[in-house]
Amino acid sequence: MVEVSVIIPTYNYGRFIGEAIKSVLSQSFRHLEIIIVDDGSTDGTKDLVSTFKDPRLSYIYQKNRGSSSARNIGIKIASGKYIGFLDADDLWMPEKLDLQISQFKSNPTVGLVYTGYEVINTTGTCIATRIAQPIEGDLVAQLILGNIVSGSATTSLVQRACFDQVGLFDETLTSCEDWDMWLRIARISDFACIQQPLARIRLHGNNLTYDPKRMENGLFSVVEKFYSDESLPSELKRLESKAMAAAHRDSANFYFRKGQVKDAFNHLLKAIRLVPRWWEVYEIMGHIAFKMWLPNNPSNRLENHK
Repeated sequence: MVEVSVIIPTYNYGRFIGEAIKSVLSQSFRHLEIIIVDDGSTDGTKDLVSTFKDPRLSYIYQKNRGSSSARNIGIKIASGKYIGFLDADDLWMPEKLDLQISQFKSNPTVGLVYTGYEVINTTGTCIATRIAQPIEGDLVAQLILGNIVSGSATTSLVQRACFDQVGLFDETLTSCEDWDMWLRIARISDFACIQQPLARIRLHGNNLTYDPKRMENGLFSVVEKFYSDESLPSELKRLESKAMAAAHRDSANFYFRKGQVKDAFNHLLKAIRLVPRWWEVYEIMGHIAFKMWLPNNPSNRLENHK
């Protein structure tokens, strides 16, 4: 019986997807299915996937419509009680699903379990380790100030019932669609965290976060969408200015990682105008200024994640 449906959206990631599939087939938890949703690849992804003969694997091809559309197709046909998302360039560690399922069974109010992760390079070498912060329970107020779900989609396992309640991924968003989804799920259920790294997230030149403008648009679209809901309780409505400031803070991070320091500082200044006494933003400004003074280090990053 299928308990977990693993959805792998892919677009021209044939050079990575074989490893991703193997990492799911190597799970100690065996009651799963793998749904590959090919979002219009032209690089021979279909031929590579066809080399896997495991009956638990299925392949669907669609014209290019974006990762949200691909994930939604997978959700619609998934038969598992739990749904996991694995980006085609990432990997899971063998015990990931087993440990997450145990969390669900011991915490009936939990709708999503996320984990820590390793950062790897193109060749699969670990270059950093991210231990997930133990932030659990009702997370809405914290989550609107930034996507605190460590590793986001690749580390998360979600109860299928959550999608039945909150709907599918928003296909109008060109980025941050996972954060939008977590905000919706957080309003109906608790989250749980496994601190240890159970996924491996790959950094390479095609990662979405290398496009700071696209990430900026996504951040503000999610905040604006969230606050367009007139039914929000007053304690969340009071956070609107800080949520906008947080979107500026995170935008600054993405611009700085691309070496666009002027844009980064402009966003931080806007954050300060919205919330003048948010000392974290001043610390980030000082951090950037210090980094820029270091010799031969023009592209230092505040963080190293996708």
